[in-house]
Amino acid sequence: MCVPGILKMKSIKNNLTEVSTLSLSSISEVESGKTFSSNVFKAAITDRMKIFNETYQLVPGHCVILLNNNSIEFFVDFLALYFLGITSIPLDTNLHNDDIERVIDFAKPALVISHENIVTKFKDLQKDLMDIALILFTSGTTGTPKGVLVSKEALNLKMEVLNRQIPASDMTSSLCFLPTFFGHGLICNSLFPIFYGKHFFIAKKMSIEFASDFSDFLTNNKINFFSSVPSHWELILEFSSEKTSTSLKRVHCASAPLKKDKAKKIINWLGNSSFYDIYGATEMLGWFGSRKLQNTIIDECQFSDFWEIEYKYSDEKELLVKSKYMFKGYWKQEESTIDGYFNTGDLFDNSKLIGRSKNIINKNGIKINTDELNSAFLKSGFLIEAASFPIEDNFKGEDIGVFIILKENSKIEDFKTYCRDNLSANHYPAKILVVDKIPTNSRNKTSLSLLKSAFRDMHDKR
Repeated sequence: MCVPGILKMKSIKNNLTEVSTLSLSSISEVESGKTFSSNVFKAAITDRMKIFNETYQLVPGHCVILLNNNSIEFFVDFLALYFLGITSIPLDTNLHNDDIERVIDFAKPALVISHENIVTKFKDLQKDLMDIALILFTSGTTGTPKGVLVSKEALNLKMEVLNRQIPASDMTSSLCFLPTFFGHGLICNSLFPIFYGKHFFIAKKMSIEFASDFSDFLTNNKINFFSSVPSHWELILEFSSEKTSTSLKRVHCASAPLKKDKAKKIINWLGNSSFYDIYGATEMLGWFGSRKLQNTIIDECQFSDFWEIEYKYSDEKELLVKSKYMFKGYWKQEESTIDGYFNTGDLFDNSKLIGRSKNIINKNGIKINTDELNSAFLKSGFLIEAASFPIEDNFKGEDIGVFIILKENSKIEDFKTYCRDNLSANHYPAKILVVDKIPTNSRNKTSLSLLKSAFRDMHDKR
């Protein structure tokens, strides 16, 4: 099977005809039970294409913000825009309204689509988006929006690479409960099985209720594949009965490398299913490396199987990667690569992941920039200084810790209230430590490793 390329814009009629001949999976919503067969799915996409073209006069160069994630309507909208050559921007609806408005002002979308309605915004064409299928915004929504540009060509190439790396037979019936506003959930765990599988299930999230029925759901729907992050396994292992499904062939887990104890528990629950720890980045359109985990052989940080990329290490042992399917840069920002290589910010030693040099917190698979977090915290007006850092969390992989210096007459309760009212849940700190001085080294500089060490020392003393 060959993944369909972006349809050439000869005419809307030709595009509609080509979509009707494509091989797309059927699609079902887990919570509602709503199901579209492949033919109904394609008909819904072509109907939506007509509306976008005739009612809203959308053409390449327009972009559309999608706020209807993890639903059939999201995929109908996304694929209709995709086949029309129009740029989609899926956004996390859990972002604070101010952050969403900041992205809208930055992107100037033609439409903003939610579950409830379609709102017309800007009519401006943007020439720099003419070959861009998708923009994925990173944690920069707390400050200057940072949009990862995904070209039509790169997205098609990524589908082909995934097909070469993962047998189609492992994706016949697949499930996604990851958010569709970032690459792991949208590109790898959704679009790939939609183009190459037979039946695709989309869930809102992995909840306690879903975890309780999870084993039965896998069995009843003959699920072959799903992907995950470590926090999902806290729910599955706690609330789901032991796996009984014989159809499950392959399972992925992405985020920070799994600890041995957690990996062994997951492997025991899965039984004979193949289990892979997956390495990826939004800038590389999701997964680009893996390691198969087994009870007898679990090397905590070994990633030696990289998927059709060129890679090297900087003098500081940072992993630098490039490929034909990588991102095209950050929207409206100049610097994004070094001689064509993307700097992952992860430190490797002979293919072993040993740490992170970039100021990044990986929370539930979502990468959050600490510099941008600190700026958001300082906007509260209650702080003299803030220094955020990652703390280990068995449920989320990593969570947010922050050292703060309060202004005179300010209280920590004021800062907490500001965070709750103005930041999304993903950006709310799990640990807030009030100090007189931010921890620094002998050269009066700080780093993530120093902040983490100081946090551990303070925690041990308590």
